[in-house]
Amino acid sequence: MVSVLQTENGDLWAGLWGGGLVQFAANGEILKSYRASSQLASDAVWSLAEGLNGDLWFYYYDQGLGLLRNGEISFFPAPSRVRPRLRGMEVDSRGRVWMSTWESGLWIWEAGEFSAVPLPE
Repeated sequence: MVSVLQTENGDLWAGLWGGGLVQFAANGEILKSYRASSQLASDAVWSLAEGLNGDLWFYYYDQGLGLLRNGEISFFPAPSRVRPRLRGMEVDSRGRVWMSTWESGLWIWEAGEFSAVPLPE
């Protein structure tokens, strides 16, 4: 397991290295499992963040962002400079996805685009 997140409704989500994305009920029961063989772009789910209105954002190792919204999964390929080493991500109150990386600093996903965030030197 690489990442775990409890959402506002109490469900637990796990991002698995090679095992995809799994949703658990608060009692530990598996509610849903997503894999590359069905809906995911990859089974290597690296990081998780809850978005606005119950959206679930996740990062595929070395590939880009995934979004689970109303049961549908979308994939947004990341520029090669963002890959592969995402450290973490958060969604702000405006719905922007902030991503910290090991080698390439801070990035933001907004209005369908990845943008580097300038940092002080």
